[in-house]
This record gives sequence, C-alpha cells and structure tokens, in this order.
Amino acid sequence: MYINREPLGKGNLTFGRRRRPLPIFQIMIYVGLMGVAMYFYFQAEVFRPQVAAMIGPTPTPTMSIDQTLQLAEEAYMDGDLEMAVTYYDMSVALYPQDTELLVDYARVLMLNESYDAALEIADQAILSADENDARGYAVKARILNWMGQEDAALIEALRAQEADPSYPLAYAYLAEVYNNLERWREAYQNAERAVTMDPYNVDARWVLALVLEFQGDYRGAVQQYQQALALEPNLLPLLYGLARNYRGALMYEQSIMTYEQIKLRSPEDPRPNIVLGLTYFEMREDASAQANFQEALNKIEQRDLAIAEGADLEPFPDWMRLMAWQQIGQVYFTRRNYESAVETLQLAIDWTEANPREDDESLPAGASNSASIEVYYVKALAHYYMDQCSNIELSREYPLHDGPQDLLNTAMTMYLDRPANDPSGNGYPIEIRDQILRAIILCNDYAFTPPERPIPIPEQFQDLEFDLILDLPGQAPNETEDDNNQTEEAPQQEG
Repeated sequence: MYINREPLGKGNLTFGRRRRPLPIFQIMIYVGLMGVAMYFYFQAEVFRPQVAAMIGPTPTPTMSIDQTLQLAEEAYMDGDLEMAVTYYDMSVALYPQDTELLVDYARVLMLNESYDAALEIADQAILSADENDARGYAVKARILNWMGQEDAALIEALRAQEADPSYPLAYAYLAEVYNNLERWREAYQNAERAVTMDPYNVDARWVLALVLEFQGDYRGAVQQYQQALALEPNLLPLLYGLARNYRGALMYEQSIMTYEQIKLRSPEDPRPNIVLGLTYFEMREDASAQANFQEALNKIEQRDLAIAEGADLEPFPDWMRLMAWQQIGQVYFTRRNYESAVETLQLAIDWTEANPREDDESLPAGASNSASIEVYYVKALAHYYMDQCSNIELSREYPLHDGPQDLLNTAMTMYLDRPANDPSGNGYPIEIRDQILRAIILCNDYAFTPPERPIPIPEQFQDLEFDLILDLPGQAPNETEDDNNQTEEAPQQEG
C-alpha cells in the first residue's frame, strides 16, 4: 500500500491548522467597537448625566436603626441639635412605636425650640406605651411648661408620677412646673428628690439648678450646672445657665469666660453678645458692653441682609433686636453720649409702635416684644441733659421724635399699670417710679428751657420727698459716683 509522505501539514491527513484567509470584515468591526468604547471612556463626564437620567439614581444603602441612633446620639453629645433631630427623625421612621426613642426625640425637638413638633412626638410616645409608663407624660409636661402652659404641664407631670412613682424625671419636671408657678417649697422638694433618685441624670441636675437660681442660691446653682455639664459638656442651655449664675454670684470673670465659650460655639448667634453686654454693663465696663451690643446688632443686620438676598434662614426673634437697641442706648447714656442714646432708644420705640403685640410668656428672662419702661425715661433724661425738655426746641432738631413730656407720660402710665404693690407680684420696682419722678422734676424745675406746660405728677406721688441724684440703669441705687460714667447731679438753673 502506498502512503503519501508529504511534509506534516501538507497532505489530506493532517493534524496541523489549515490556513484561512484573514477575516478583514470582523477586524474592522472589532477596531470600530474599540474606537467607540474609547470615545465613550474619554467622554464619560459628558454622557454620565444622560445615562443616569435614563436608568435613575443609584440607590443609597439604607442605614440600620443602630447606625441612625448612633449618629443621633453623637450629634446630640456634640451639641449639634439640628443634626440630632435629623437622625432621630430617621430612627423614628424605622421604629415608630419605640417609647424610649420617641421620648428622646421629643426632648431634642424641645431643646431645639420646635415645641409643636415635640408635643406631637410626646403624644405619640404616650400612645405607644402602657399605662404604667411615665416617660411620655413627663416629657410632655416639660414641653408644655416651656411653652408657658403651666396648668396643662402640671396635669401631665402629676400623671407621670401616678403612672410610675419610681421615675426620677416625673419629679424633676414637676419641680420645674412648680418653679414656674412660684411654688418654691414644692419645687425644691421634688427637684432634690429627683437628684437623690438618679444623681447622674442631667435633667434632674438642671432642674435643681433652676430651682436654686430662682431662690437666689446662685452658688448652689453653679454647682448643679457644673455637675450637669460634666455629664453633657456641649449642651448650650447648661452653659448659659452656668454663665448666668456666675454673674448672679458676682463671679464676673468666670461668667465672662463661659459666655465667651458660648460665643465660640455659636458665632452667628447674637444672644451671647447680648448677655455679655449685660454682664459688662453691670460691671460698669461700658466700653466692652457697647462693643458686644453693637456686635449683636451687626449679626442681626447681617442675617436680615442674607434673608433679603434669598438665603433660606430664619430671622432672629424681635426681642433680640429690641434688647440690643435699648441696652446700647442706655450704655450711650451712661457714657454721656446723649445724642446717640436718643437716636438708638428711638429705634426701640419706633419698632414697638410699628409692631404692637403682647409679650410671649416663653421669652427669656428680661426679653420683651416691646420697648421697656427704661427706654422712655432714659431717653427723656438724655433730652434733659441736651436741654431739650421743651417740645418746641425738640421738634426743631428731632421732628420725628417724641418729646420728654410724651416719654415721661408714657413711662408713668406703664408704671401705674403695674405699680410696685401690684397684687400679681409683677409690678415694677419702686426705684423705677422714683427715676420717672426725678426725670419729671428735673425737666419741670431745673431745665434751662423748661417745657411750655409742666409735666404732671400723679396726685398720689406729689408729697414724696427724695434727692435728685440719678441712679443710672443697671446701677444699684445711690451707688458711689466716679469720674467716668456715673451719676450726675442736676445742673443748677441760671439766675
């Protein structure tokens, strides 16, 4: 048999590869696809939005309840209440029936001054709990108390005690209600009991500090605020309370240091500047007081400007603007810058007349939605020292301003509405009455250019006798005079 012995790969029986023509068409397609791919790769930023619009956004992984709660607690401990509210809201969406979570959320909303939302969450906490759970009733009591609804708050606080007599915050929040109702003994007893039951509870310490403060034990309040801050060092209301009680205890250096700490934490907030100004004014450091009040006004004006330009910001409360105006006006007066005092105090009066409304009981101590009584008689005294007791003379120089006669009549009317012996206990101090009467006597009897018609003195005060040494705003009566910015005696009339 004949066997073809052609070289390997040449015959019909071969295990080698057959040579095929090059697939030109496939190569061209491959190269083309590679070119298109490279084009899209280098133009990815151009096409990504279009692709995202077609397929939708990439789903964000949902955080677990443990993650949201941890973030909420971290934000709270850092003092970032707004972020804490955000994460608590996410947590409640995952666990809407968790009573403890709802109570914590309601408390943070309250601290963030979102009272209506806090009240809604507190009601949700009550519904989620059994009848022996005091937590929802207790936090609702505190929210209502902060809203100025003491009677309703008292009902909820007593319900909390009835539901669970072993719950410390039922006693703490009841003490806070009693404190606002001026039931001092019951306030102290309940606050002390709450701290005894749970010495490491921040709110129990906080309420005891408030009770001691209202009873004038400022040093005792300082100790309680310090212990509360050792537990939660970044809670701003505790820092405000500590600084305020340092000031009440005449520990001015510590008070100023604490307020400066608050300023660093809240650089855009005018409140630290206002209370710092009040502290410096009380110390008779008028230049520092003026600088802080002016800084507060600057912050308010910057916020107003940002809102006018479209920024999504809340305006600062009106009481801040009014307090800054009237306080810086009084500083101008004590520094004998009477013209600036007149101009600034008039701003507070104009604002009050343009925005008449009742004061809100939930405003901070000393805050008001209208000009204070001091604004009227201090402005009148500034006019006196500028020899402007005559309304005619005043109308020539300040045609839009009220004259001393109108100012002092207004101040006296305000005093008579709330005299020192007012049964409500909210009357003005007797020193206010004497300041108004002194100003009237000075204008009537000692002004170089007296008013055309004497300013009337109410009949019940006409026989009072007192010296004409003026007690400046923020100064203790009859304080020793100094050379810089203290009391002036009335100038003697010529002739």
